[in-house]
Amino acid sequence: MNKAVQEQVPDGHGLADAGLVRWVSEARRSVAPSCRDAGVQRLRAAARARTAGRPRGPELPLVQDLRTDHGLAVRLYRPSQGLRPTVLYLHGGGFVIGDLESPDGTCRRLAQIADVTVLAVDYRLAPEHPGPAAVEDAVSAFVWARQQLQELGGDPETGVALAGDSSGGALAVLAAVRLHADEMTPTALLLAYPNADMTLRGDSVTQEGHGWGLVADDLRWFVEQWLPEGGVVGGGDVNLGAGFGLPLPAEAHGGQSETQTQSTPSFSPVKDFVNGRRNWATSLAASRMGY
Repeated sequence: MNKAVQEQVPDGHGLADAGLVRWVSEARRSVAPSCRDAGVQRLRAAARARTAGRPRGPELPLVQDLRTDHGLAVRLYRPSQGLRPTVLYLHGGGFVIGDLESPDGTCRRLAQIADVTVLAVDYRLAPEHPGPAAVEDAVSAFVWARQQLQELGGDPETGVALAGDSSGGALAVLAAVRLHADEMTPTALLLAYPNADMTLRGDSVTQEGHGWGLVADDLRWFVEQWLPEGGVVGGGDVNLGAGFGLPLPAEAHGGQSETQTQSTPSFSPVKDFVNGRRNWATSLAASRMGY
């Protein structure tokens, strides 16, 4: 590993608190293999171990595992017995890692703090199921949730929003575009550090692609697992195929989500994907399918 990457963060380097400084320092001392070397199964096992070691989120009146009418596993979180706005949540994990357990704490906190009903989706993972399988699952779960909204504890007047972190944020935007085309535009999009440019051409990939917990080549490997055959990563346009329902990066046409919120760390290699004018998420924002 590059010596500069291994060094401690000088004077915190603008990080928010001492805990974050310690985390970044530990990441820079890590000698773990790259994702490319570790492979899918080893990465998934490590992710499950990390999830098992995390503190449990807040207790809620109802947390229930369900299946949609297409057999897709989902987990319902209700903060109260009353009808609340509903958020469909798509977990991160590079399109390769994750299940209903990985975002459990996040979904519990989201339900409690925002006072919303949350429905987490166990979408199909790459490389066994490359894109657009996960997008199809997100759309299917959204449609099912709309049909079952009151039974799930959702308020029909506020509809269903989409949320996701990292790769889940990208899936949320792709699903929103397809849903808008079918006149089922989500009421809101909540995206946390979404990986919103499959070309990986943002300057932040080079500038922040080492030493901040997400290595540029690992990010590239994750995208390679998910892209359909013939997709391009880095330096060129990405061909997602007709199944995605979305040309990239600048030809996308969006709808009118009522509320848009996005959050990306300052030192993340994906920050340009939501801040830069070159990415398709920005094109969606410009056409009022905001984020």
